[in-house]
Amino acid sequence: MPHSGALLNIYRMSLTSFILVMLWKFRNPKLLFVTVMGKKTDFLHLLQVLFLADMRLEWNAFRRGMVASDGPRSIVTEDPETPEAAALRMYARSAPLRASAILAQLASSIPDPSSITNVMTVQQVLDRASAGSADNSGGDDSQFTALLYCLLTKYDLDGCSQLTITKCAQCQMPVQDMCINLECPIGCGAELPRYDVAFDLRIKLSDHTGSLENIRLSGVAAERVIGCKVNEFMAMPLDMKTHLKWKLLLERCAARILVLRSSSDRPRPLISLLSCTMADPSEAAACIPVY
Repeated sequence: MPHSGALLNIYRMSLTSFILVMLWKFRNPKLLFVTVMGKKTDFLHLLQVLFLADMRLEWNAFRRGMVASDGPRSIVTEDPETPEAAALRMYARSAPLRASAILAQLASSIPDPSSITNVMTVQQVLDRASAGSADNSGGDDSQFTALLYCLLTKYDLDGCSQLTITKCAQCQMPVQDMCINLECPIGCGAELPRYDVAFDLRIKLSDHTGSLENIRLSGVAAERVIGCKVNEFMAMPLDMKTHLKWKLLLERCAARILVLRSSSDRPRPLISLLSCTMADPSEAAACIPVY
């Protein structure tokens, strides 16, 4: 009897990503493909809810995380009529699904970065953020914050790097010429287009244990670090942008970061800079860990 299967990336309100492997035995592959798979590139669309019972959980060495799969006693119910399913479906309409959007939402939920006092080195951050680390076994604690005493070694405010991003004012999805998100009132044409421009650049932090590259500096956090609004920055002459850059570049800083750990479907952690200020030398010397 032939087999077919699907690799699904599922999520719930407190867990944004989990791998589900499903395998079926059937006599008519084409019939199952049409009635269950739905369309060639997608198994279930975003707003369909699955109730999964008696699934088998096992460690997947390739994905470096726990993976669920169906077994002989597994039950899969599509779109159950329950209050929990209705709440999850409503949540999915507005929940961020891209890793960068999740990181931005988490960053906006920390109104006071100065409350972050957990001092770490770059290597400690990398070790804790790794998908295979002892404290990253796939639970709900998929992010953490840290205070680094480090050097800002990449901070290109006056070069050729991309510094801003244009987003739809309604759904906050990045846009090129227009919003193409059909779930958005602007994207489907129900409202007139409105777009926001925000900071979105990549920096690098380094200390005696290594470097963190491609750290995201965006939105309100970028305005705090750079010291101006995005529209003010875009109107500045080049020499003023260079002056702003050298205020922090290669200086010893106290950098507070938010880390979204790597996972089975995201091999590298995502890091966002929440604040960055000049560090007091005596404080930095007293607090920097050896490792």
